[in-house]
Amino acid sequence: AAPTEGSVRDPAQVDLTLRAAPPGPELVRRARPGPRGPQLNLRPDGKGGYVVRDGEFTALIGPDGTIAFKDKTALQRWHGVAYEVDVTDVVMRIAGDDPYRHAKLRVLQETAGLRAELAAQACEERLRTSLAELQGKLTTIWEDPGLAADRRRALLFKMWDDCAEDGDEEVLTHANQARATIEAFVQKNLPEGSSFAFTEAELFALNERRISRARFEPYRGRRGTRP
Repeated sequence: AAPTEGSVRDPAQVDLTLRAAPPGPELVRRARPGPRGPQLNLRPDGKGGYVVRDGEFTALIGPDGTIAFKDKTALQRWHGVAYEVDVTDVVMRIAGDDPYRHAKLRVLQETAGLRAELAAQACEERLRTSLAELQGKLTTIWEDPGLAADRRRALLFKMWDDCAEDGDEEVLTHANQARATIEAFVQKNLPEGSSFAFTEAELFALNERRISRARFEPYRGRRGTRP
């Protein structure tokens, strides 16, 4: 289930669907067009992304595969001491149309493979980072002296409940590993029968409000399968 709440200040938020990673040089070759048209002026930006420069606009491809277009304006085109103003350009912009729409569509089409691979690489990197940081987040929540025990247990449950149940194989693998890590943390630090353990009533209430298809049963493996 995808995260539904939380912020950078919310220690219970676990992001297992994020994206961002540096590309390899082979990606440029994949993004360039074939013999039917001129090659895009595609260059690395030195920050893990790419830049496509056209005569009238620049396309900025981020290291996470996102793309943004930055248009030149008529006032940016110099000829001697005077400005060269493209009247058609200005009229089309006033009318709400983009005179370079087709050129931008070509950039989108011919960089689609590059952007998809950048996004996949970014997702893999951020999933690994999120999983590596999970143990520390669990410890921070459970050792927070400003929170009551029931609130801390609810936050641990929320982290479990926020893990993805849909997505590609890589996302699901990391989500399953995250859930296993959370359950192992509960079994070690909130063992069944201890004063800090989830009670039966608490588990019932949490499962009633869960957004996941799976049930939260952190002690299941320790006491056998429930009927």
